Amino acid sequence: MALRKYEEICAPRVEEFCHITDNTYTREEVPRVELEFLANYFAELTLVEYSFLKFLPSLVAASSVFLARWTLNQSEHPWNPTLEHYTNYKVSELKPVVLALEDLQRTTKGCPLNAVREKYKQQKVSL
Repeated sequence: MALRKYEEICAPRVEEFCHITDNTYTREEVPRVELEFLANYFAELTLVEYSFLKFLPSLVAASSVFLARWTLNQSEHPWNPTLEHYTNYKVSELKPVVLALEDLQRTTKGCPLNAVREKYKQQKVSL
C-alpha cells in the first residue's frame, strides 16, 4: 500500500483549530500565542547578531512585538497608546530597530548561525 502525502491548499482558520480541540482554546488565546511565538523569534534572532548590541534590550523587545503585530495583522496599526505607555517607546524610536529586525529576518537564510531558526522550525507549540 502506497502512502500519499496530502498538502493543504487553504490554511485552516483559527476557528477550525478551536473546533478541532473541542474549544479547549479560544480564538483570542490562539492569536496571543502566535504573537508571543513570533515576537520571541524576532528577539532571539538578535542574540547572534552583533549589530544589535547598540540597542537597549527593552528597545529590541518592544520592536519585536511591533514587528510581530505588524506581520500578523497588517490591517491594524501595530502600536497603540497602551503599548507606548507601558514601554515608554514611541513609534519613531522603534523605527530603526524594526527596520533592522525586518532586514535580519529576511537575510537569515544564508547565515551560518541557524540555531534560532532551527529552534522555531519545531512543530511543538504549547498553549
